[in-house]
Amino acid sequence: MKTNNIKKIELGHRQLVFGFQDENQDQDDIIMACISEHLEKNGFVIVDDLVQAIIETHGFNETDILQNIFWLAKELKIHFRHNKNIIDPFAAKKILLQPCGEMVQIITNRPVNDLVLKEVISLYKKIVPGEQFNYDDQYELAVMLLESLLNYKEELLKIKPIAEKPFYPGSHETSTYLKTLEKLLMKKDSYNLILNCNLHKKEIIEMAREIKIITDFYSNHIKFWNNLIKSMGKFKTNLPDIRKNSEISSKYDDLLQIISSRTPYNLVSQAIELLEPVEKYNDVINKKKTMELCRSSLAEIDQMIEKSPGLFTSQRSDIDKKNRLLYNLRGIKKKIRHAMDMEKIETLLNDAEDMFDNF
Repeated sequence: MKTNNIKKIELGHRQLVFGFQDENQDQDDIIMACISEHLEKNGFVIVDDLVQAIIETHGFNETDILQNIFWLAKELKIHFRHNKNIIDPFAAKKILLQPCGEMVQIITNRPVNDLVLKEVISLYKKIVPGEQFNYDDQYELAVMLLESLLNYKEELLKIKPIAEKPFYPGSHETSTYLKTLEKLLMKKDSYNLILNCNLHKKEIIEMAREIKIITDFYSNHIKFWNNLIKSMGKFKTNLPDIRKNSEISSKYDDLLQIISSRTPYNLVSQAIELLEPVEKYNDVINKKKTMELCRSSLAEIDQMIEKSPGLFTSQRSDIDKKNRLLYNLRGIKKKIRHAMDMEKIETLLNDAEDMFDNF
C-alpha cells in the first residue's frame, strides 16, 4: 500500500455525501464479503492482502478501500488486531505508516456464546495441556485451536504414506482423522471454528489422544519397526528350521501377531525382547547353512578341476587355456572359503560354472 494513501485515511465518523450512500454501501458489502471469505479460508486477514485482493477482483481505488475499512472499524463492524491485541483505528493507521511494515489483521465482530466459549476453552486445555494463552480472547483461542488442528493434519500427512504399507500401523486412523480435520477446517474464522469444535469436542479429544500415540510410535520406534519387518521377512526362509525349536517358534508367532496388529503401539517393548532370541537362532541356522553350502560348493569346484585336463588337447594353446581355467577356479575356491553369506557363495559358484562351461 502507498504511504500517501494511508495518510489520507480519516479517523472520524463516516462522511455521508448525498447521492453516494448506495455506492458506499455496495463497497461496504463487498469489503465485508471479502473479509469473511479470507477468514473462512485462512483464519485471518491482513489489511494489505485484503486491499490488494479487492483491487484485483473489483478494481476499486486503494484510497477508497482503506477509508471504507477504517469507517467499518469505527462503526465496530470489524476490529483491527496487532500482536494479539485489539487496537483502535488510530493505532492501526500509525502501525501501517511505519517503515518496517508490520502486519495489521482484521477480525469480525461476531462473538460466540459465553457458554460455548467456556466449553471450547476446556476442550483446548484437554488436547494441549499446560499451554498458556488469554482465555478471555475468542480470537486468540481460535488461533491456538487452528494451529493445533493444522499441526495434527501435518503430522498425519507425513505418517500416511508409511502407514499405508503392509505391517505398518495407523492407516485406518490417519485416513479417518484426516477426514475429520477436513470437516473441522472447512471454515477457519474464529466464530465458525469455535462452534464447529464445540459441536465435535468428544471426537476431537479422542482424535488428539490417538494422534499422540501414533506420532509417538513413528517418532520414536520407526527404526526398530523397519528392522522388525525386515527381520520377519528373513525368518521366512528358515521357517521350517525355526519350527523345530518350540520355544523359538512360539516367539516367532508372537512377533508375527504383533506386526499384524492394527494397534501394536504398546507392544514395542515386548517385540524388542522377542526379536533378539529369534534373530540369534536364525543366525545360527544361517551359519550352519552357509558352512554346508561352502563345503558343497568347494566339492563341486574340485570336480571341475578334476575334469579340466580332459577338456583340452596337448597343444600349447590348449595347455595355456587349461592353466588359465585352473588358476581361475582355484581363485574362486579361495574366495568361497572367505565368503560370509550364502548369496555370495552362490554367486561365486555360478561364476565358476559359467567359466567351466565356456571353456
